[in-house]
Amino acid sequence: MELIAVAYAKVLGRVSPEQLARACSLVLERSRFFPTPAEILELAGEPLVQGLELEAQRAWVGLLDDVEEWASYRDAKGEPLPRKRTIRTKPASPDCSQCEGTEWAHVDPRDRAQGVFPCPCTGPRQEGSPQLPSATLYALSRLGGYRALSEDLYGERASWLQREFVAAYVYFQKTGGLKHLPAAKTDAALLGEIERKSGIRLLKR
Repeated sequence: MELIAVAYAKVLGRVSPEQLARACSLVLERSRFFPTPAEILELAGEPLVQGLELEAQRAWVGLLDDVEEWASYRDAKGEPLPRKRTIRTKPASPDCSQCEGTEWAHVDPRDRAQGVFPCPCTGPRQEGSPQLPSATLYALSRLGGYRALSEDLYGERASWLQREFVAAYVYFQKTGGLKHLPAAKTDAALLGEIERKSGIRLLKR
């Protein structure tokens, strides 16, 4: 029992006293047998996972807004393209002699067929698409990329895309210190990466 207690203390040492107390309460409610350290850690991490899922849902809503606003200014992966768009920082002045309140000034007032440009009275500036968060880009990569998702966003797979996005986003945030391995990599490869990052060699049976 002394050896077991030392082992549990070592594994659970990174959990705060508050998390451990909550996990122990949940163990009493849910467990039919004496819990393993892994079970206690899982219960201790429930609030963290719930918080990450809420963050992922917000990221999904933000992605929907981004597709509406910036889809034509991103590449297939979701990275910003070099081209920029004109943003008007203030409404056009009705008294403006160049645009007369229309927001557009003519290149040549004498020849209106030569085209228009954003009127200086609107305070126009050039702006590129913002950089998406790393977790969002990772989730997009698991779903085929930004372009593929935006083309299928409101189709039959919309609910599935949302679920998979949230799952991939949460996975990225939970394993942010690790190199994210392609889906084809095995659990053994992931274990090797964990060992390399942590400096701890795990015993294998």
